[in-house]
Formats: sequence, structure tokens, C-alpha cells
Amino acid sequence: GYAPIFTCANCFEVKMCKNCDISMSYHRSDHQLVCHMCGVIEYLPTQCDHCGHQKFNHSGFGTQKVEDELHKLIPQAKIVRMDSDQVSKKGSHERLLNEFELSGDILLGTQMIAKGLDFHRVTLVAVLNADAMLARSSYRAIEDTFNLINQVSGRGGRGDLASELIVQSFDAKHYAIVLACENEYIRFFNLEMKYRHLANYPPYSYMIKIIISAKNMEVLEEKTALLYQNLKDLSFDVIGPSDLIKINLFERKQIILRGKNLERMIDEYTQVQNELLSKLHNVNVLVDVNPMEIE
Repeated sequence: GYAPIFTCANCFEVKMCKNCDISMSYHRSDHQLVCHMCGVIEYLPTQCDHCGHQKFNHSGFGTQKVEDELHKLIPQAKIVRMDSDQVSKKGSHERLLNEFELSGDILLGTQMIAKGLDFHRVTLVAVLNADAMLARSSYRAIEDTFNLINQVSGRGGRGDLASELIVQSFDAKHYAIVLACENEYIRFFNLEMKYRHLANYPPYSYMIKIIISAKNMEVLEEKTALLYQNLKDLSFDVIGPSDLIKINLFERKQIILRGKNLERMIDEYTQVQNELLSKLHNVNVLVDVNPMEIE
């Protein structure tokens, strides 16, 4: 999109998705607002739902806005944009990559261009707003930030030409950013493992993520409390329950189980869930063992 936040210029009300607890993204080329979570599309409003004002602002930047700025700075450059909007059709991924390889000057995209691509003419690689991944609540956020910078830096300098890496950050001294730019994997690994050990995060523990969802908040709170009460005195730590953002009209809560013996954790949780099966019939329960992501 063009910008991730669309607001009233008078009361600053953020245009939110009617199905999810997230802001609608502004797509200027289509004159639309899009929810990147559930996919709902709305035409641009003529007035604010909250105060009736007829002017709006947008903030933040998406790939479309970056493309516009690049055209202003380097009007002669051929820019190939590669994001979820551009690769939604079958075969578009390969077509865009071939276009860049043959005649493109700048490949602009989201994280999908960071890994597995091999171009011999790339001499400059840039990462914008590298802090965005660090701000995530997941314990893997720092590792993912290091990996992204490390992977995207490898897109340049594949041939005989030298390449340069530029990383935009509001926290340029963060160890993930510094060590990724210096290609210091071992130092990063040792430091990250130290912090993981202090916090008892994987690989020093095992985790099971449980997401409970329902369209009715009262039902969700009742069933989540029931599940928590039956889990809290077992052999593992129970973290939560915590509130998650609503997605596609479903209210959600999360419980994290953390312990040292994964097999025992699975057995004990399975026994509890089986005992409560008839009482949990009106909610959805998603169980993820060793989750890659924690919200």
C-alpha cells in the first residue's frame, strides 16, 4: 500500500477495519482502503464517520509511497515494485524478477525480496525502518531482525562488483543491527543466547501457544478462564491469558505454556483439553507446539 494509517485531518480518528482491530492501509493507486489482515476493501470515505470532516491525512509509508519518492529523486530509474499487491496473480513473481534482471534499475519490495534471489548487477542494498521488526512482542523479534538484514545484505555483490549496505534505523546501536551490518553471526548468537537464557526463552525451554477465539467476548472470557484454571497448577509455567487483536470478527486470547519437558507438557495439556472438550464446543482452540511466532 501507500501508507499504513489513514486519519481524519480534524479529529485524528484512525480508519479501522470493521472486522479486525487494525488500521486500514491506504492504497492511493486504487483509491481504496484495504485491511491486510482479513482482506476487506473499502472506497475512500467522503467524510469522517466520527466528526463529519471531509479532509484526511495518511502517515507512515508503504512500498507505493517509497516508489513515488524514488521517482522524484531518480526520475530516470526504472523501478520494479514487488509486494503482495504486485505478486497476487499467478506467474507475476517470476515476471517481475525477470523484468528487474533484464532492464530494472531498482527492485523495491517487502521482506519477500530479502531471501533466495541471485542478481549480479546489484551494488547497493537498503533496509528501511529496520526498527519495525524489533518492536514486535515476539521473543524472536531480535533474531528475525538480524536475519533480515543479514539476508538482504547478501543480495548485493554477487558478481565481480562490490556492494554497499545502508540500514535506516532509529536505534542504530542495537546489537542486532550493529552485528548484522558487521556480519558477526557468532557474536550475535552468543549475546542472544545469553539473553534467552536469562529470560528462559527457547532453546532453554519449550513453549506451546494456545489461541482461543470466539465472536462473543463474554463466551471467550468464560471459556478462556475455564481453560486457565485447569492448566495453572500443572508442571509447567502458564503465561497469560492475554488479549490479542480481533481478526475477521473473531475476538482472541492467548495462553502460553512454558516448561522443560515437552512430551510431558503435551500429555498434560491433551488430557486437560479432552476433559474439557464438551465445555469448549462454542470456541475455537488453536494449539501450536514450539511456535515460530508469539503475538
